[in-house]
Amino acid sequence: MALDAFDVKLLLAVQEKGDITQGELAEIVCLSPSQCSRRLQRLRDEGYIARVTALLSPAKLGFTLKSYIVVTLRSHTTEHTAEFSEFVRTAPQILECCMLTGDSDYLLKVMATDLKSFDLFVQELLRLPSIATVRSSLVLRDLKETTSLPIPG
Repeated sequence: MALDAFDVKLLLAVQEKGDITQGELAEIVCLSPSQCSRRLQRLRDEGYIARVTALLSPAKLGFTLKSYIVVTLRSHTTEHTAEFSEFVRTAPQILECCMLTGDSDYLLKVMATDLKSFDLFVQELLRLPSIATVRSSLVLRDLKETTSLPIPG
């Protein structure tokens, strides 16, 4: 299905404020609340809206250290990739993990409460037999942080 101008406005509004009311949405999009509701349901059903979630404040919850860790595996055997994948899946500190092209294999986005907890996490990561190298960078300041996609239209 192609997105029309109303769909684009709906998507922009809900990605900015996931708990927007049907009334507020209707004002922004210039449709009735019931039309907005039907369109939103269709956008969910068709997979344009994957889920609605709350973005928590890391600082309020004590997560003051964000880092990016680049990981290279010893080899790409089924055993090594499965071991690493299981670690990633079960480590709550890892917010994102991407497989990369180039010199390294994976990029991890990690949150920790402080330097000590970050060090413990890195030591746990380094104990995996599948790991060849780990390089980490601590974030000093965020210049831009968004979850909003640049929807054309």
